[in-house]
Amino acid sequence: MKITMIVERTRTGYSAYEEKHPIYSTGKSWAQLKVNMLQACQLYFDSKKIKIGEEDIRILLDLPQFFEFYKVINAKALAERIGMHQSLLAQYIRGIKNLLPNKRSEFFRAFAVWVVNSADWRSGCEISSLNKANMLHQIGEIPL
Repeated sequence: MKITMIVERTRTGYSAYEEKHPIYSTGKSWAQLKVNMLQACQLYFDSKKIKIGEEDIRILLDLPQFFEFYKVINAKALAERIGMHQSLLAQYIRGIKNLLPNKRSEFFRAFAVWVVNSADWRSGCEISSLNKANMLHQIGEIPL
């Protein structure tokens, strides 16, 4: 069974929820949230006699939250680089429009290529290897 947890950055850390089941979790750090999400999923599905492990949980980072978390991203440069109209990207970032699942994958693939290959992702500042790995880990559907 695959469970998709949608993660949002909050002022106090992180929160996560599952759209199909009443599963919610919070954590002050990314590591704490991952542990709490697994426990919340296990607690919910234990009553249904379904065993849940880390491999059953996928994380989906909400696009507006992603850009809120990474405020340093130059959205104009990103839009130009991935071939998206700047106003459309702005609507996605503000949550006015939602990416369709097939477009979401396409967007994040293009974004990942841009992050890995770009020195201008923050208006000319080079991205560190650690930040690249962290950003790539947080985009799209990622395993717990």
